[in-house]
Amino acid sequence: MVYGITTVSLRGRYFTLLPWAIGEYFAAEVAANATAFDEVRFKTFLARVEFLTLACTTIEKSSASSSSEISAR
Repeated sequence: MVYGITTVSLRGRYFTLLPWAIGEYFAAEVAANATAFDEVRFKTFLARVEFLTLACTTIEKSSASSSSEISAR
């Protein structure tokens, strides 16, 4: 990873998210004794990861202008 890229790009901190997500998916598939790759299940898993990433980004942006929603809990 390029040093300081998170200060240049808002997406920089998520570059390592995709390899992690793929690894988690295949680890779960192996644990479930899956015998074949299921593209629909894989795309559904990635959609969940994308949703969580977007949700966290939205919370982070809104907390910059007001008190943090996470720390308030």
